[in-house]
Amino acid sequence: MHRDLFARLGAAALLLLGVAARGQSELDLFEADARLKQETSVASVRPATVRDSPGVLTLLSRDEILASGARDLLDVLQLVPGFSPGVDVEGVTDVGFRGVWGHEGKILLLLDGQEMNETLYSTLQLGHELPADQIQSIEIVRGPGSARYGGNAELAVINVKTRNAQDLNGVSASVVYGQTAHGYGHRGISLAAGKSFDSGVSASVSGYFGQGNRSDRSYDDLYGNQAATTGGNSRVVPAYLNVAGEYKGLRARLKEDGPPGEPTTNGIYPNAVGAIQHQTTVDEPIGASTGQPNQVFLFRQFPVLEGERVEVREVAGRRANVEWRIVALEVFHGDKSKLADLESLLASDGTQTDIQNGDVRLTRDRNKRVIEVWVRWYGQRNLFFASPNDRHYVVERARGRLIFGDGTNGAIPPLGSAIIAREYRTGGGLAG
Repeated sequence: MHRDLFARLGAAALLLLGVAARGQSELDLFEADARLKQETSVASVRPATVRDSPGVLTLLSRDEILASGARDLLDVLQLVPGFSPGVDVEGVTDVGFRGVWGHEGKILLLLDGQEMNETLYSTLQLGHELPADQIQSIEIVRGPGSARYGGNAELAVINVKTRNAQDLNGVSASVVYGQTAHGYGHRGISLAAGKSFDSGVSASVSGYFGQGNRSDRSYDDLYGNQAATTGGNSRVVPAYLNVAGEYKGLRARLKEDGPPGEPTTNGIYPNAVGAIQHQTTVDEPIGASTGQPNQVFLFRQFPVLEGERVEVREVAGRRANVEWRIVALEVFHGDKSKLADLESLLASDGTQTDIQNGDVRLTRDRNKRVIEVWVRWYGQRNLFFASPNDRHYVVERARGRLIFGDGTNGAIPPLGSAIIAREYRTGGGLAG
């Protein structure tokens, strides 16, 4: 009799456990389905659900970020599959993705949809940046996003959404402090305020101001050299200001990122000179023009430092012995005195094959006939204000890309003309 009772109780317990497990399983399915139905535009131009978005996405809500215990964006990224932190030259902290170091222009960081990679090498500096209490949500594309965002999104895209006026609806403040064995690790204050008005106007302002040390340990390289990171040698001064306003769908936003850490003078060394680590390359063929607009060529070495000399062979062959005067007058803006100088140099005796005056270089054969006309073109930050006849180009220095105009903004190199880097430098950083 007792055996029958125990058997019935056991069966009832198993039945209840099964019902509870089934209920929990169905709840998990509902939560997963709700996540897949969340809309985002981080991977597409128009909003789409996570299920329909063309990419592997991770969406993190504010509750999940705060529950994780993360202090800032770098802590959050360490919880996302594929991301791993690392340290680059001069102690800069950044992340890699799927085993590939993403520091120089390979991972795109957006803050409320605006790019935050620095402009020279498109790097990220994540040490003690973007405190978690100012983040509303994070959208991450765990894979290439270059089809929409360009070359800086080679490995991944991180879109951080900060708290807007509706999320704040008041004032928020927090203080953070972290200690290391030999001093403070980081300290700072985070402030935010926002308000929405009945007239349809909303405004918010947030900022973070702090100090930090990347490390308090000694740095040892592969050759046994040691350098201390204490005494301000690894100091960072993170700071940023985010001001936003909205009126009936019209939005305006101003972001200002803080400067890097201030340099510290550890000593004065007389009879010492500074050294810059770079390599000079001369007469490197870049390619030949196809006559098409917006042509792109590549330097073999990069990053490319400022001060390069790029030349285009605008005339070649028998025509060059006659047409070089036309090209020279155009380059010299009608200055006939410079043309006369070239004439006298060509008429003088000598064995040199190259005759140069300013931006024009003539190559002649052994009979002293001009066979090539090379003209120097000049680099600009952009081609927005270039005229159709301006011999200008743009260099993406971090990636070694040489970009010419489209015939409206900047001239197009003549069809078939050779393009060479007469001289340029690559590298950078301190040595010695």
